[in-house]
Amino acid sequence: MRPTRRTKCVASTCTSAEHARGYCRFHYRMFLGTSVLPRLPKPTAASRLNERTGAVDPRTGCRPWTGQLSKAGYGVFTLGRGRHFYAHRVAWEKAHGKPIPTGMQVDHECHNRDSDCGGGACAHRACVNPDHLAVVTSAVNARRSAHTQQSVNRSKTHCIRNHPFDAQNTYYRPNGMRNCRTCANERRRARGRNAATSKK
Repeated sequence: MRPTRRTKCVASTCTSAEHARGYCRFHYRMFLGTSVLPRLPKPTAASRLNERTGAVDPRTGCRPWTGQLSKAGYGVFTLGRGRHFYAHRVAWEKAHGKPIPTGMQVDHECHNRDSDCGGGACAHRACVNPDHLAVVTSAVNARRSAHTQQSVNRSKTHCIRNHPFDAQNTYYRPNGMRNCRTCANERRRARGRNAATSKK
């Protein structure tokens, strides 16, 4: 592969390759901050966010993040020196003018509405449309999606031993976990039989 050809420095008599804004590294450092090469204003977080926000998808209404993506498919927004944030969280804060409350998560409602989405690192995770984002607790975020283990378990009508999860046979632990009453009674009886056998 041939290397990319670089233009020469625009300074007179200079034959070095361009480094930035038309000047080589030496002349760039010499002229930076002067009337010849005034410093450019630093882009604001809002302008950088808009630059990396794609056009609205006509089918889903999503606005995809065109910048860096994490391994899980979420947009990554860099602020300051190496401080990385999820782009959809930054988009929500910019749209509402306030920080996300501590311990809360930003849920992609577009993901929850799409019945054709298979879950995982889907395209919805890169969406930064504020209209598709909602601040919720971790528990609510897990319940809303049809692809989390919590939602899969909630949709089950029978336990692993094929006992029905009906009103008579179901009880809930203090943490909200659903349990089969028949299985619990069988385990209790088995422990009693084992205890009686061990005493003999």
